Amino acid sequence: MYNSLVRGVIMPFAGQALEEFTGAYLREVHDYIVMVHVDYLRTKELVSKIEGKTPKQDYWSDIDVLGIKGDEAIIVSCDENCSKRVEEIVRELKYGEEYVKNKYKVKTIRKMYVFSICWAPNQCKENFKKLNNLGIEVKSFVSMVREFINKLRATKIDYTVRVGKFTDPILWVLREIEVIKTLTGRDVLPPTSEKSKRRNVLVEWE
Repeated sequence: MYNSLVRGVIMPFAGQALEEFTGAYLREVHDYIVMVHVDYLRTKELVSKIEGKTPKQDYWSDIDVLGIKGDEAIIVSCDENCSKRVEEIVRELKYGEEYVKNKYKVKTIRKMYVFSICWAPNQCKENFKKLNNLGIEVKSFVSMVREFINKLRATKIDYTVRVGKFTDPILWVLREIEVIKTLTGRDVLPPTSEKSKRRNVLVEWE
């Protein structure tokens, strides 16, 4: 039952990158102006400042997700299967932070790491603690879905009335999840307490 429920939520997003979903989450739930896959040039000077070494030439990189809201920015490193090393995440976000400082007039820069499924829970928990200790917020796909649904519910729209078109695929899927709950009386996402009993994977972290 757990596997089918999780697939029911995750599989509709198979054609949507985690970065795109995260961008929609920041835009719709937290009111950020969002840019996804923001390209920037890692100059020799920038690399030297961040890593203490000078490459032979400049090269291009990108920020997975960048959000701006007033004088605050948020930069996000997305990692579907928790394959990035802690050092890699920290370095990636440091580069993004330096770019944002130089490009935008913001007073505060938040840093976030987003994941979907971790296949090595013990290792991930340790890594997530390290990230938290470095001031990097860890957010899961499942928790973002929950927040998205709560935001939709707060609008008090009657989702049993199937009128109008949801052209955004993310909002369409979330609306369908809400319709299922309304019609069946059950949430599509399983309770947190059931996750570790069904399969040794980590899909949520708070």
